Amino acid sequence: MAAGGYESWFVSAREPGGRRALWIRHTRHEPASGAPSASYWCTTFDPEPAAVKQILATDDTPGNPDSFEGTATWGGHRSSWSLRVASDEPTLRPLRPSVLYRLPLPRTKVEVPVPDGTISGTVDVDGRRWAIDRWRATVGHNWGTEHAEQWIWLHAAEFTGPVTWVDLVLARVRVGGRLTPWVCSGSVRIGAHIFALGGLGRRARVETLTDSGATLAIPTPGGHLDIEVALKHTAALTYRDPSGSTRHVRHTASATMEILTNGRQSTTTTGAAFEVGSRETDLPTLDLPLED
Repeated sequence: MAAGGYESWFVSAREPGGRRALWIRHTRHEPASGAPSASYWCTTFDPEPAAVKQILATDDTPGNPDSFEGTATWGGHRSSWSLRVASDEPTLRPLRPSVLYRLPLPRTKVEVPVPDGTISGTVDVDGRRWAIDRWRATVGHNWGTEHAEQWIWLHAAEFTGPVTWVDLVLARVRVGGRLTPWVCSGSVRIGAHIFALGGLGRRARVETLTDSGATLAIPTPGGHLDIEVALKHTAALTYRDPSGSTRHVRHTASATMEILTNGRQSTTTTGAAFEVGSRETDLPTLDLPLED
């Protein structure tokens, strides 16, 4: 990672049939000027969110897709975790065409080492231990020089209906002073097949986006997916760019999602994670430290 960049590995998981969920990030941050740092983030939902973040004077974090281990302490709160990841799904590189991984734009690159898997292990939150046994999970990996101007990320599994899982990111970037339309990249598994979503030239529609949910129309090779998300128990956080600018993030790890594809509906009541990030916000954020 050259000077002026960041890298993040994260795991998002939900308790089967339960109300608890978690979102853990291991990040590296190298500012355009100044010393590099690493940070551990742990956000739990039980069902209300609680978050801890610790910044370390090193650039030796983030992690790998097979396990997540760490400790974070902030503001009198402490979390620690030791988690193992299992999956039979292939790694996905959703940006299309693949040459985008070698070009300056987009400034954030994404891949999905575990689009659908399970985690097992323990998470301790202020002395309370969560024993985690095969929670449904996804692992993501992001890196780049700048966060998008706006983005939406979602992942969901545990559907009733034909969809097995879906992983999707939509983004708008600023080029020449103008904000681009929404561009999406991702994949959906329906039965035995994984289908690509979005890509350049296939414009997604964000029909509604509020504090309580979103309605999206996502292009596929054979039509489109209609996705409706209902949010609750949202954590509001702040990311810092290598340039020093910030993005304000709202994240929930246990949303409700409905997907309509080819006239067939798939629904999950607690198996969806959803995140919205942007430069602007009027929402209060959790008091966590920011990288220099």
